[in-house]
Amino acid sequence: MLTITANEIKKQGISSLHNAEEALITIRGKPRYVILDINSYEKFREMELIMALDAAKKEIAKGKYHVENPEKHIERITK
Repeated sequence: MLTITANEIKKQGISSLHNAEEALITIRGKPRYVILDINSYEKFREMELIMALDAAKKEIAKGKYHVENPEKHIERITK
């Protein structure tokens, strides 16, 4: 992963990323941001969604869910 300072990006612009798939941007020597190319981001997002779906399936299997209309749902979550 390319590590680059925010000042380098200010001076050199997007070309400072050298077509990297991933870049870590530091500010005052501390990691602050990560830049991903779109393919890496989409894979990352897909994995997040798969993990969320898996967690939801496990909760359903344990019986931890509610069957209710939207009004009841809003009432329950805003208590």
